[in-house]
Formats: sequence, C-alpha cells, structure tokens
Amino acid sequence: MDLAAQRKVIFSRIADLRYEGSGTGLSRRSSLLGQPDGGNLNSQPPREWYNVANETGQTGRLVANAFQEIAPVLHRHGVDMVFADVQGANAPRLPPKEKVFPDFVLHSPTGEVRLVGEMKTSWTTDLDNLWSRPERKFLAQVYRYMDDYGTLYGCACTYEEAVFLKRTGPRTFQVSPVIKHSTPSVGNPIKPSLRECFFAMTAHVTQDQNWRYSGARVGRALTRWG
Repeated sequence: MDLAAQRKVIFSRIADLRYEGSGTGLSRRSSLLGQPDGGNLNSQPPREWYNVANETGQTGRLVANAFQEIAPVLHRHGVDMVFADVQGANAPRLPPKEKVFPDFVLHSPTGEVRLVGEMKTSWTTDLDNLWSRPERKFLAQVYRYMDDYGTLYGCACTYEEAVFLKRTGPRTFQVSPVIKHSTPSVGNPIKPSLRECFFAMTAHVTQDQNWRYSGARVGRALTRWG
C-alpha cells in the first residue's frame, strides 16, 4: 500500500487499521506479530489494582501498559522510533527560553519529534464529548504542541480513551474516532485495541516522509479556540 492510501485509511476510519499492510514489511494482521516479550498487541490493557489519582499516574499507566508492550514488537520489525519523555527529544522550532512540554512524544533515533501526546485524567475529560469547552481546550493544547514541535501528528489521551490527530493546514486538524483502552482486538466487526492503534501510528510516521509541518508557526492563537 502506498503512503497516500495508507494515510487515507488511518485518518478516515481508524478501525480498518488492523487489516492494512505497510511499506516496511509489517505483518498484514497484527495478530501475526506473535507474542513478544511483555505481552501482545491484541489484548486490552490488564486490570490494575493501584489507585491512580492524578495526571502523572495516568501517564505512567499508558507507558507501562501500552508503550512498553509495543516497543519489543516495533524492535522485531526494525522500526526504531521511540516513545519517550519530551526532554530527550529535539525542538528546533522553539525559542531557546520557551518551555513547552507535552506529556510524551514519539521521536526518531536522532531526536526528531514525529508525534506529540498529552494526557488528562479520565474523571475530568470525556473525549466522547468533543463539543464541550473543556475537551475543545484539551485538543487545542495538543494542536499547540504539534505546532511548536513542527509535526503533523498528535494524540490526546486519558488512558481510558484516546484520539489521534493530524494537521492538514495552519488551523485545520483531523480527529480520529475515540479509541477505548478496554477494547480488545476484534476481527468482525473490525475494532483495534489501543496498543494496535499506537503501533499503527508509529509504523505510519516511520514511513511518512512528509511528517513535518513546514508552514509558519501559529503559536498561542491555537489555544484560544476553546
């Protein structure tokens, strides 16, 4: 599948991702990836017993139950992108003294930020209700990070829910359907797990040579949308 067709699949109907191939030789179905160390992509994150009560804790859950599970699968297929704290990446578009820190990023081995992500707590944010003011402000915050780091791709996440974002113009963005953390991978009707979606996005930004937003930086005006 060429990149244009793959982008159409990812940002038109994310539920189709599980059955789409890729230009890097990734398996046509993620169920064929096997069971790498740390679990598999098809299952939903495990039940947890620790009581998380803040945004930092939510980020820790995502790292432990999604990113750590995805990493060995990516490694097996030669995908060298890394989910990481933003302080370990490069931000060439930012003024030297400006501190803009998304909660997590996906970056290349050379530190290029390909995707930015922001977390909110699930008890204060409902991504199923994107028309409400708090949720619009949340998305605007991610848009600002995408603008600051010069990437077309972003993610807004509460751990319980996630949406993936793509920039299509100075002030226009596409938003995926909401992905639930508790959704297991299902073949019919097609429903990907949260892990599968992060895996597919990583594979996509690895292949997409046009991942960088080359337009002028909009800046704070993006956060006034809410």
